[in-house]
This record gives sequence, structure tokens and C-alpha cells, in this order.
Amino acid sequence: MVAIPPEILSMGASSLSMLASVLSMTASIKRLATREKISTEAAIEQFKKTAPKESADLLTYPLIQASIAQATVISEILLSQLADEAQRCEDNHVQGRRDATTQRDRDQADINATECMCKVLRDIRRYNKDALPGEIYENWWVSYSCKD
Repeated sequence: MVAIPPEILSMGASSLSMLASVLSMTASIKRLATREKISTEAAIEQFKKTAPKESADLLTYPLIQASIAQATVISEILLSQLADEAQRCEDNHVQGRRDATTQRDRDQADINATECMCKVLRDIRRYNKDALPGEIYENWWVSYSCKD
């Protein structure tokens, strides 16, 4: 199984920040679907019309759209919280590598980021009927070597 589709990675986003973006979009799409009383698929299409370019670009990938549709069982406020947590994972990873003075310090920053990412993914699975919502999340799980 390929960890993250190469065309998505070529967009320049790391997996951690991409997870935060996908979770944030999912929260926005869920809010839109609830407010407008429309399906998730219709909300995705409507969201694309006003989304920032980076978000609209991510939504061109079927894996991401499918994952968003499958994650909408999670409450909007929890999705937003998980997005914030994933963003903190990314911020801490970047800062840890920036502050590192040795290879050991950089390795530790990478280990901490992996643990943080896996915690967020485990939480997503727990709140999504004990399943990761789609292939993109499953790919992140494999890529970060997450364990139950």
C-alpha cells in the first residue's frame, strides 16, 4: 500500500499539516451540510466553490473526498479539536527539528511527531465507529507505523 499518493505529496504539504487540513475541511463541510440540510457530497461541492485554493486542490482527489465523507460521523467540534491537535503535532515537529543541534535531537523530534500523529489517528478511529475514515487515513496509519 502506498503511504500517501505521490501527487498529493508533491503539493508541498507534509502529512501532519495535510491531516490538519483534511480534518478542518471535514468540520467545515459537516457544518455546511447541517446548516443547509444537504448531503455530505453536495456540501463538498458547495464548499469547493468558496474554499481556499489549497483546500480546493486537495478536494480534487477522490481519496480525500471519500475520507471526508466517511469522517462526518464525528461531531463538528471534535473534528475542529482534532484538526488543532494535528496542527500542533506539525508545529512541534518543525520547531523540534529547527531547535535540534544533533542528529539524535532531530531523530527525537521525528519520533515525537510520529507518536503525536498516531495519537490523533487513534482518536479519529475511536470517534468514527472504531474505523479510520477512508484510505487516506489508513495510508497515514501505515506510513507512521501506528499500532493499536
